[in-house]
Amino acid sequence: MAGNVLLLQGPMGWFFHRFAEELRDAGLRVYKVHFNGGEEMFYRGPDVLRYTDPVEHWPAWLNRELEDLEIDQVYLYSDCRIYHRLAREICAERNIPVYCFEEGYLRPHYITLDCHGVHANADIPKDPSAFPPVLHKAPNPQQIGSTLRTACINTAIYYWGGIFYLWRYRHYRHHRYFGPIYGGWGLIMRGLRFLAQSRADRPREVGILKSLEKRYFFVPLQVHDDAQVTEHSHFGSVSRFIESVMGSFAAHAPEDCHLLIKHHPLETRVPDYRLLIGDIANTLGIAGRVHYLHHLHLPTILQHARGVVTINSTVGMSAIYHRTPVISLGRAIYDIPGLSFQGELDAFWRNPGKVDESLYQRFRHYLISETQANGNFWTPLPGLTNPTGVRWSRMPWLKIENTAPPQTQTGTGAV
Repeated sequence: MAGNVLLLQGPMGWFFHRFAEELRDAGLRVYKVHFNGGEEMFYRGPDVLRYTDPVEHWPAWLNRELEDLEIDQVYLYSDCRIYHRLAREICAERNIPVYCFEEGYLRPHYITLDCHGVHANADIPKDPSAFPPVLHKAPNPQQIGSTLRTACINTAIYYWGGIFYLWRYRHYRHHRYFGPIYGGWGLIMRGLRFLAQSRADRPREVGILKSLEKRYFFVPLQVHDDAQVTEHSHFGSVSRFIESVMGSFAAHAPEDCHLLIKHHPLETRVPDYRLLIGDIANTLGIAGRVHYLHHLHLPTILQHARGVVTINSTVGMSAIYHRTPVISLGRAIYDIPGLSFQGELDAFWRNPGKVDESLYQRFRHYLISETQANGNFWTPLPGLTNPTGVRWSRMPWLKIENTAPPQTQTGTGAV
């Protein structure tokens, strides 16, 4: 039998439910593995499998299911989760393609879908000459409206569902803290903090832009337990990154330059780095040159910055778009000669260099044609009739020969 697709963990919300509908509309049979109660809240339909054993048994269980169900393709979201990392290894041995979803490299109007992995695991060239000339300009993406409210609601439901069904999935190992503080109360506290900090930060932002034009370096922080930090950098923690950056800045940056550090908006378990940053700044004698804010208008901040220092945040891509020099201290897809600074951080402060605009256009066109799809994980794009509401540039599932029998309306119920 051909035409069988297996879905593992997807984004929080209804996206994989809608994606399964799209695959079925293409004539394929779709199976979905649930790992926790959050997935129970959003995915409905036939052929649901529930994995409830310890992670140590996952490889053997998955091998059996891949063979019994004659799976042709696997789809998942985020490739560094323990279940997904093991699944990719198993599928590679069985020559089964695995397609990885992730937030868009070119946010906010795109999502990522790549067969080779995402972020540092992606098979994106590092040689500038590998990106061909742009013969035809990529069409402008349909604009994504605000999805913050939907994202917050779905995230809360997902984490609360995980707690409600904990009795069924008691062996589940999440890639982050998995509890109501993160999913429910964390969102509420984040909202309250957003209102308070936005009022406090707006006047400070205006003052920085007026007085420090091209005399500040911007440092966007990342979520402390993001795989980009824990898997794709040598720092292991955001705190170590802060210490390293501030130490280099104090020793090597021009004395008239300032450091603008931004808290990540999705960071909930670390309430504030203010004390850490304040202590380091006092110790290094740069307290008057370091500014820590929560809420900024990123395009404006990036346009007026002298340079951007990041581990591997997608803010780096936005900075390159605005032709602002970037240095990546982790493994990033845009860490390419001509796009990002290739020397040491100590040298970046004095001479951050320039962005090669022609290379950026070729690189962006490559990403759109090879890895990006216009849409988002939270709400379908208006006007599209396909279930996901995503405008796909590539549809790898259509490569499967459709010889599957008609869908049944009852799931396997495997546990």
